[in-house]
Amino acid sequence: MRGLQHKARVAADVITMGPSPQILHRIANADCPGVIWDRQMPSGFRDWIDALLAERLPTQRLTLQPGAVRGAVVETCDAYGMPEGAECN
Repeated sequence: MRGLQHKARVAADVITMGPSPQILHRIANADCPGVIWDRQMPSGFRDWIDALLAERLPTQRLTLQPGAVRGAVVETCDAYGMPEGAECN
């Protein structure tokens, strides 16, 4: 258990986190292994996602250029039969 606690403490020291999308630019720094954009969820998103069955949540592993992400997410949601709406689109 001690080793796991140590690893968690080390990870917390190196992962950069912030409330603004500008934090994402830090990933370009060679000494930054990860960045978390801690943002507010859109209104109604939590209720929408909590109402979905876990089996219906899409899973996908892709390597994409930034401009292709939105289309891939929409296609994946459609393929899994996710309900249409602002939360998915």
